Amino acid sequence: MKLTEWYPAHIKPVRVGVYNVETWANPDSPWFSYWDGNIFNYYCNSVDDAFRNRRKWGCGKATSQWRGIAK
Repeated sequence: MKLTEWYPAHIKPVRVGVYNVETWANPDSPWFSYWDGNIFNYYCNSVDDAFRNRRKWGCGKATSQWRGIAK
């Protein structure tokens, strides 16, 4: 999977969708989360799970940085 560079959490993604995220509490973990245009939602171990759980609120405020999935 090709990924973009890391962006700090204060820079918000432009597009709604699944992103690879790191958390303040657990950096270097391979988490994925759905960005709904306002907040990162439930953290998951795969892109597919993050999409399926896109309506579950999670610990989105714990996101320290994110990167996009390049096609």
